[in-house]
Amino acid sequence: MTPRCNGSHARASTDNTRGRQLIIGESMEKDVVCGMQVDPAKSAGTSQYKGKTYYFCSKGCKAKFDANPAQYAK
Repeated sequence: MTPRCNGSHARASTDNTRGRQLIIGESMEKDVVCGMQVDPAKSAGTSQYKGKTYYFCSKGCKAKFDANPAQYAK
């Protein structure tokens, strides 16, 4: 069964002062639990595992990772 995500997701926004579209978080990270792309600056949480920082789209994905990081870390 594929995990479903219920977190917030990065979206494009308009910079009204310049009239152009910006992509929030040019450097996106993958939530290893659900596969969503996550803006590190707006992530719902982070975890450290074997020297690497993992970013999550929701508290639920972070909790699943924290319960068994070896299952998700590659």
